[in-house]
Amino acid sequence: MDKEEELKIIGMHCATCVLTVSKSLKSVRGVRDAEVNLATGTAKVILSDSVRVKDLIRAVRKAGYDVATDRFTIRVEVNPEELPKIEKKLIETKGVIDVNSNASLGTITIEYNPLVITKEDILREAK
Repeated sequence: MDKEEELKIIGMHCATCVLTVSKSLKSVRGVRDAEVNLATGTAKVILSDSVRVKDLIRAVRKAGYDVATDRFTIRVEVNPEELPKIEKKLIETKGVIDVNSNASLGTITIEYNPLVITKEDILREAK
């Protein structure tokens, strides 16, 4: 089943930039299509469920551009055995790009796509 992701691309200035980003995204295995818009600075990507957003970001960065993401860290008071369950739940949330927990500090750091989800939505999902 296909899904759509929207990314905010940083560093595009011309039509050649658009072509470069588009080609880079389409080179990711499982990407069906990528429409890059210079005016809005966004890329809309149609991809299979097997493709991770991290793979798209890596491709854009490899091409010399960047993707706007946000990151925050939360403190959690749970048993260390519970952290993997929380991580799994969060990473499966649409718009969440990466999740890293530190059991010794009792923290979880979340990187996400602000075009898709808000920090508040993620915090609700984490409960």
